[in-house]
Amino acid sequence: MKILRWQNRWSNSGAKYWRGQQVKGFQGARSLGTKLTAAGGVLLVADVAMSGQVKPSHIINGAMLGASMSGVGSIVAGAWFVVDMGTGGVNYLSGNGFTTLSDVIDQSEWGQRATVDMYDGLY
Repeated sequence: MKILRWQNRWSNSGAKYWRGQQVKGFQGARSLGTKLTAAGGVLLVADVAMSGQVKPSHIINGAMLGASMSGVGSIVAGAWFVVDMGTGGVNYLSGNGFTTLSDVIDQSEWGQRATVDMYDGLY
């Protein structure tokens, strides 16, 4: 089949078939990623609801959840997760408790000013 210059090469049936074959092996990981993103969103909403506050870390983590739905954004979101939890691990091993980067941001002077109190939460 001849494709003319002005035709979209990705819209023909052969290209669609082979693209499907190329990404078939990654569907399990993609499905798991989608489920983890949804679980992260539920946990984020639950944290805001139980604390009664919207903290800067909630905004950052919400932005990372949104960004994780794209290819490049998932790399950025994954790097944020590793840095955030890695900071907690380093602090824990040095005897300062499991204080993550999100906690450091929230407990800073700027973080205290940027926190929005909605109601008295559970904690």
